[in-house]
Amino acid sequence: MGNRIRKGRFVLAAISGWAFTYLAVGGIEAWAESAHQDWGVTGHGWLGLDFWSRVEPWKAAACGGILALFLGWAGGKMDGNPGPMLRWGVSFFGRPWVLGLLLLTAHRLPSTVANLTQPQPPPGAPNIVVVVVDSLRADHCGFMGYSRPTTPGLDALAEKGVVFENALSSSGWTKPAVGTLFTGLIPSNHGAVSRMSVISGRHGAALNPPALTLPEILRNRGWRTGVFSNNPNVLHKYGFTQGVEHFSNYWEVLGYEAGRAESMTRDVLEWVGGLKEEEPFFAYLHLMDTHYPYFAPAPFAGTWDQSGLDLNVNGNLVERQILGEVEISDAQLARIVDLYDESILYSDAHLAPFIAGLLDSHPNTVVVLVADHGEEFLEHGHLGHGHSLFQELVHIPLVIWAPDLQPGRVNAQVRLMDIPPSLLEWAAAPIPASMQGKALQPLTRGEESGPRPAPMETGGDQQPQWHWRALSDGVWKWIAREADLPHSGPEMILSEREMAGPYSLLFNLDSDAEEGIDLLPSESGHALRLKDLMADSDWYFPPSHVLTLAIRSRDSISEEEAARLAALGYAGDDKEEADG
Repeated sequence: MGNRIRKGRFVLAAISGWAFTYLAVGGIEAWAESAHQDWGVTGHGWLGLDFWSRVEPWKAAACGGILALFLGWAGGKMDGNPGPMLRWGVSFFGRPWVLGLLLLTAHRLPSTVANLTQPQPPPGAPNIVVVVVDSLRADHCGFMGYSRPTTPGLDALAEKGVVFENALSSSGWTKPAVGTLFTGLIPSNHGAVSRMSVISGRHGAALNPPALTLPEILRNRGWRTGVFSNNPNVLHKYGFTQGVEHFSNYWEVLGYEAGRAESMTRDVLEWVGGLKEEEPFFAYLHLMDTHYPYFAPAPFAGTWDQSGLDLNVNGNLVERQILGEVEISDAQLARIVDLYDESILYSDAHLAPFIAGLLDSHPNTVVVLVADHGEEFLEHGHLGHGHSLFQELVHIPLVIWAPDLQPGRVNAQVRLMDIPPSLLEWAAAPIPASMQGKALQPLTRGEESGPRPAPMETGGDQQPQWHWRALSDGVWKWIAREADLPHSGPEMILSEREMAGPYSLLFNLDSDAEEGIDLLPSESGHALRLKDLMADSDWYFPPSHVLTLAIRSRDSISEEEAARLAALGYAGDDKEEADG
């Protein structure tokens, strides 16, 4: 009987060890994350408690339980004399009441402390919903003047909101652009600039942890926060879940097809429906239906494409086209554009009722519809995105609906980095002095009318090696193709002039919206003025700055993930680094 009791104590002590380790490791992880994010320094210390309430250190806890069991077993083998500390440990942690207390504490303490100390949002706090349609060009939306009826639902809704006709992204591809949308900072300041490299396992630079994000600021003021992403850049490992209470990770967990517009919008509504009515929420949706390859499901497929061709855009085609290994015929290009427009039509069919339903059921809601960047269709010689900073890549649609916001259209040039401070102003939250954007409300109220200078950049650390900077003042746009960064792998040749080294371009957007006439030789004064403005505004960083940004993830990539990333254009040849 005594032996059975002792064995039972060992088992109870092992479970107690599991619970104790779970609680302790969770607290340590929360403390470390709080220090890593500088939450205490920025006045967002409660986020550490919130993180503790959600962290689940199952593996560490299992190790703690196994260790406790092993020590108890080993002690029993020491000729019945395991030593006073081990005897006390087994005796104390093997008691049922101690086990019960530890299990209850591990299960309830973090969430209870977080709930009791949770900040209360201000009275009348609005809900905030940000919808990002990946790769959506402004000039392919009906409410922006496109001749095809690609967005009939959104066209009708846009009449009830404010359309910003000249909104510019901060970059020509997702990670740096969304980093700006989350932080209000230019890419070189928020840090999430570099691409993935499939072969080496490099996932690229992440958001700079001390850079406050919208979810962090709102969560610390009492908002419920949810991010729904089907993009391989908007993930936890790149810093996009800071302050995020609920993360639906379609790319890595739920499956790409589960993240289609019809499914994601339904998931968001289900999440919103599970919240208390008095709790304001922030929801971010990142949809990939308009990102290549373009595959609109029935009945949208075939709306415009009747070519009978089977060519579609994927990462391999984009790379081969950049390298000059393939030429796209007029018929093939027409099909590509048709497929792209069909994917927009599909997205519109689900986004329009989703937004309309939210505004109807939750009238105290600010909704932002925007794109991270546009898409190239050979206007300057290439397909896809991320290769340059021409208007087809940085001119994005932007529509905002908000309580008491008078419908209208704003012609003045605005920036992607203006969205975060605008949302914080609607939320009656302090705008961090570090944010480089400005709230859009003065423009919607008619208190401001002039264009805002828009800085842009694209390029990464070694993969890709090319690097671009640009600044538009609303009329003049200066583009600098800068020196290549050190790299390995094939040359990504954009045009013959690339071989001559760095150069600049200058366009007058009023007279040449398609950026076909370089006026630098005759109007160099405007280029110098814009270059000086970029430097004076702390928007310019040399290409070498990118190499100083931290690489936070070098995890190996599975063959399956490599194939999926390659299809989206995130391949690359980096064998030298992989071997190193």
